[in-house]
Amino acid sequence: MYSVLVEHSNGLQRLDYCQESWEKVTSEPSFWLASWWSLFECPPKGSSFVPVAGWAEQALRKALREGSEPDRAVAFLLAGWLERKRLFREVHRETRNDDHSWIYFEHLPTGEVWKVPFPERITLQSFQEAQKTLQELWHQATGGSGEASNKKPSLAKMTILSMV
Repeated sequence: MYSVLVEHSNGLQRLDYCQESWEKVTSEPSFWLASWWSLFECPPKGSSFVPVAGWAEQALRKALREGSEPDRAVAFLLAGWLERKRLFREVHRETRNDDHSWIYFEHLPTGEVWKVPFPERITLQSFQEAQKTLQELWHQATGGSGEASNKKPSLAKMTILSMV
């Protein structure tokens, strides 16, 4: 997969190309600001592939049901990850008199609104514990392999091809 970053009147846009299309695009490299490539491999048929976004949504639902302070930090981290992946969009923040804060996210694929607690006391230790919990949940979801599929995927190979 080849990607380029281009500038439009409304901001920056990322364009992705397959190998065949990329060969046509490279004849006119002047229209992009930066370009890079990544290797993408489809999971083998019949593999135990776990879609990360689906897993994150399920783990978030579970953390919101549990509601303990550690689960609040886990929920906050998962919501932030889903927002970064552009599956969530923050629509509102709320702070009640008892100092409980909430962030409301729209789940872009479905239009659902998710009410996610903002952790009361954010400390490095609480986030390290939340990260450890997430790692354990991921380990359970992947059957102990720690990977999204039985075949160990290679890390995305990114090379900056050009940059203005």
